[in-house]
Amino acid sequence: GRRLADELGTRALEVLAGERTVDGAPEVLRRVRGLLAYYRTAEPVLPPWIESFVRTGYAHYCTLLPTAFQDEDATTGQVAAMLGFLLGMEGLALSLGCDRTQLELAVAQSRPKDPAKTALLWAARVRLGTLSREELRARCDELLASPLVVPSYPRYLSGFVHALEPVPGLADVVVEAVSNAFGRLPDAVLLPWLPVLVTTLRANAGDLAPLLVREAGRTFPARLADLDAWI
Repeated sequence: GRRLADELGTRALEVLAGERTVDGAPEVLRRVRGLLAYYRTAEPVLPPWIESFVRTGYAHYCTLLPTAFQDEDATTGQVAAMLGFLLGMEGLALSLGCDRTQLELAVAQSRPKDPAKTALLWAARVRLGTLSREELRARCDELLASPLVVPSYPRYLSGFVHALEPVPGLADVVVEAVSNAFGRLPDAVLLPWLPVLVTTLRANAGDLAPLLVREAGRTFPARLADLDAWI
C-alpha cells in the first residue's frame, strides 16, 4: 500500500542522488511523469517523497548537465531526457523551492562539441530565453551556407529532433530546418541521413507527430497549384 510506495520512493531518491552518469535519465523521466500523472489524479496532494524526488532531481541534473553535454559517452537522447526533466518539471520544482538560476548557469556553462548536442543546447537556450528564435534560424542558415559544416548539418537536425522532447514549442523551427535541408543539402549528404531521420523521429518524436504535421501544413503549400510560387 502507501507505506510500500513511500519506501520504494525513498529508495529511488537515494539511487538518483547517487548517480554519477546520465545513463538512467530517459527511464527516470518516463517513470516520474507517469507517477506525477497518477498521483495528481488519485491523491489530493503529492506524497512527500515525490516532492523530494523532483527537488533532488532538479539540483542533481543541473549539476551533471555541463559534463553530460561534453561527455562522449552520454548520448543526445540521454541529455535530452535530462533537459526534459529540468524543463518539464520546472514549474513544480520552482514551487517546491528550487532556483531557476541553477539551471540557467548549468546551460551557460555547457560547451558541447558534438553537433547534435550543440543543437540541443541551442533549443534549451531558446526555452530559457537566452537565444531568440530569430537567432536560432540565423544560425541554421549560417550552417547551411558553410561548405565545411554542410556534411555535419544532418547531425544538427538530429539534435533538433531530440530537442522536441524538452522543447516541443520548437516544432515550427524543426520543420523549417528539415525543409531547408531537403532543399539545399547535396544528395550525397542528404540521402544517407534519411534513414537516421526516420528512426530518430519514430523513437523520439512519435507523440509529437500530429504537431509536426500541423507545422508542416503551415510551412508547405496546401495546393499543388501554389507549389511553383512557393519554390
